Amino acid sequence: MLDNLPPQVRHALIVFGSAFLGIFAKAIVDAGGVTGLAWQTTAAAALNGAVIALIIGAGLLAGTPLSRQYGIGATPTPPE
Repeated sequence: MLDNLPPQVRHALIVFGSAFLGIFAKAIVDAGGVTGLAWQTTAAAALNGAVIALIIGAGLLAGTPLSRQYGIGATPTPPE
């Protein structure tokens, strides 16, 4: 499914989803389970954290040679 997406979009979804789920998982562990979790507060914190992670990740991938699929490190593709 993700293989059909452009690399920038694919990487953005992976970074966002990983950060969002990671923040939620940590909050569940810290709360001692799902019953003690403040869901609305946790969702807002997870969303904010995932957006920040997405901005940083996208900036690093586009502005440094970390990825060769796009950005500064991209290998030029011949015109079709």
